Amino acid sequence: MENNDLLEKALELGTTYFKSGDFSNANKLFTKAIHLACSYRESDIENLRQRCGLPKRSVHDSTKTTHPRLVKLLDNRSASWEKLGQLQKALKDAKKMIREEPYNVKGYIRCGKVLQKLQEDDEAYNIYEKGLKMAKEGNEKFQIRVIPKFVDIIKFQQRLIRSRKEPKLQRRDIKGIKRKRDVSNQNFSSNEKLLKLGNDFHFDILGHCPLEITKNILKEFDSKSLSSLMLVSKSWYFRIGILSDLFRSFDLSGSTYKRILTFQLFVNKLFEHQGGIRLHTLKYSSSTSMAEDKSVSALLDMATLSLKSLSLQTKACDFERLSERFSMNSTLSGSLEELSLVCHYKRTLSASAELNFLSKATSLRRLELFFPDLIQQRSSSRLKAQSSRIEKHILQNLESLKIVCDLKKVSPFFPFKCALLVDEPYANLSKVSICGVTFDSTFGFGWILNFPNLRELWLENNKNVFLKDFIDVMVYSHVFKCMEKLTFREHRIGSNPVNLHEYPNLLENPNLVSNFCHLRILDLMGSSIGGRGLLSIVTCIPNNVIRRLNIGDCPFMHYQRSTDNGYLNLGSLLPKLPHIEELFLHQSVAFDDYAVQLLTQNVKYTKKLRKLDLSFNMSITGASIYELLRELKESEYIVLDKLVIDACPSISKHTMSIIKQNGFVRELSCSYEKMTWKIFGINTLVTA
Repeated sequence: MENNDLLEKALELGTTYFKSGDFSNANKLFTKAIHLACSYRESDIENLRQRCGLPKRSVHDSTKTTHPRLVKLLDNRSASWEKLGQLQKALKDAKKMIREEPYNVKGYIRCGKVLQKLQEDDEAYNIYEKGLKMAKEGNEKFQIRVIPKFVDIIKFQQRLIRSRKEPKLQRRDIKGIKRKRDVSNQNFSSNEKLLKLGNDFHFDILGHCPLEITKNILKEFDSKSLSSLMLVSKSWYFRIGILSDLFRSFDLSGSTYKRILTFQLFVNKLFEHQGGIRLHTLKYSSSTSMAEDKSVSALLDMATLSLKSLSLQTKACDFERLSERFSMNSTLSGSLEELSLVCHYKRTLSASAELNFLSKATSLRRLELFFPDLIQQRSSSRLKAQSSRIEKHILQNLESLKIVCDLKKVSPFFPFKCALLVDEPYANLSKVSICGVTFDSTFGFGWILNFPNLRELWLENNKNVFLKDFIDVMVYSHVFKCMEKLTFREHRIGSNPVNLHEYPNLLENPNLVSNFCHLRILDLMGSSIGGRGLLSIVTCIPNNVIRRLNIGDCPFMHYQRSTDNGYLNLGSLLPKLPHIEELFLHQSVAFDDYAVQLLTQNVKYTKKLRKLDLSFNMSITGASIYELLRELKESEYIVLDKLVIDACPSISKHTMSIIKQNGFVRELSCSYEKMTWKIFGINTLVTA
């Protein structure tokens, strides 16, 4: 069953997110999987239960049948709610587990633990007691085997609850005994002496337990907390200091020069203790631009600094200055695997400076460069001149490359254009993002042949970069092996729409099909694509697996019924997108109630749709949106996770209230005051 495969994948991915600490995304995936599990037909669930070796119907209620993975999903979502601090929601899921499978002790364990966190010890104790009783009953009546470990967990939790209550009783009894007897001349036993000491008795756990246990206790603390713990005592200072691998990440955001010097001394101490260490992550940004150059120099000149990931955000430093510092510190530049730089770009900076920097950082796997401004200083002559092409041994470990500029300030330059000019194709590079640069008018897209293993390509707001030229390469060359995410947003729209008239028999074109056959995300927002051109591209993708489509703000594409090539008939598009989950139609030309009506008529093709963005379409009204959502829910049993209708003045607040009351969407975004769709770092790389 396809749905069951999706459910299992969602469960697996959600578990991975949970284990990595991303509880929010884990929760979203478990929620989607639960909705999917509840959408099965009764006959499908019965077949699925039989395949799992379970009876067709629930043993406690023959009128019910439950998906075999539902309780597992509820358990996982309850755990994620618990991690997110939403204890009432966690308790609700735990109680639903008990209702669905009353003989499964996992529900009682989860419910009891949440109740304990809510300070409801009495109710938790009763839940545990009921769990033991139901486990025994299930074993006797239906031979449902109970794993002994779960019974031990319940009994242990009951003992904990009792232990929290008993000390109060014991203290009252001890006070009564002391009043009745004279203790002035008695010889106390060792146990009685400890009792008399009470809260004055202390035991230094970190100071006495083995280092392996100390390491396990402290591994969840961040570096700042560990530094504070080192000040507790000499013993703690020494023992934590020799466990230098605990100090993995340092956040020096908003740091002064004095703080950098303190960091230097601290790392040197760790280096002495361990004889060499490698930090995992270092983030730096200065508090002011006045002493920034001195702070950055002190940081990058540290001879003992070996790093896996460095994020450096400067206010006044330029790239040439930073490149010199990196070049002089071979330990740092040679150890870096991930580097994110925010700095100024020099107008007179030569390609040799860029190449010199790249030749030193041969271990880089992820490189992010942000250039918010351009400065006019003269270029230094320290750096040796080199060829403008990258030799094959440089950057061959690179997996991700991002170059982002403020086009208004950095134009007409293309920093690190040399990274696109290589002697042979990149073997490992899977992600490239380029935004705000100026391509030479003759540069073209020949460079893209050096990126056969790309999985994600993001080109946005680049001068002299046109969709027509990109499509030419896709039609005439086999470039990508497994391109999954393509974002192409033009800086300036061409004079003619891209409708692919000049390419006959596109369905038989092996290059276009092979280049796009794995596409899951297609974003052509703000490009010169026409309605006919989009339909041609989508039609060429076999077994269409597109999950997200963004065609908002495309001036050559409209939804006003006509026979021209710009008209996009949603009735023709949606059947070609059977797996679409997110659809963005914001700020579209002539997108009105007629277009929404077409969308409503074709919802049967969008059974997996979870997010719809219709924002900045001034003509759509609340009535058409209401009919669309009602049709989705009543005919196709689809409740959108999110609907975005920002800056749609024709939709009243009353309509929004009705939509919420009827539960047509889980999240509704409708801000009349929103001025722009693009938000830097969220859905665009273009800085405001």
